[in-house]
Amino acid sequence: MIKRAALLAAVLIGAASIATAAAAPHAVDGAWAFKTVPFQGDCVMTGRLIVKPTAKGAHACELIAYQTCSAYKITTKQTCQLSETNGAVTIKSKIVHSTSTGYAPDDFELKLESAARMTGELRSADVAKVVFYRGDEAIS
Repeated sequence: MIKRAALLAAVLIGAASIATAAAAPHAVDGAWAFKTVPFQGDCVMTGRLIVKPTAKGAHACELIAYQTCSAYKITTKQTCQLSETNGAVTIKSKIVHSTSTGYAPDDFELKLESAARMTGELRSADVAKVVFYRGDEAIS
């Protein structure tokens, strides 16, 4: 009876460990802010990204982007899918709402540098270097 109880306890502890590991958040999950370098002369894009895990290791996301130029400002809300493989992050977006008709979805190719920083490029109607950050991470 003692062996059976010990075996059951070991199985339960192992199952709890597996469940905890499976539920552990991925480094890309959560809230991010981002900012591009200037493009089209004086335009800068800033915004926020919320990433949530989905089934099979995929990630759904929501993107709010603000493109600010001297002559105009555009605000968009987008849904997106994020994939990450060995630190390479791809974000593919779809427009939900935009203050500008014909606005192209904002896609990104990034490198996950840490749990608080991703760098890479905006790849949309324009191409620009971008930094995604969170927490106390400063951007330069």
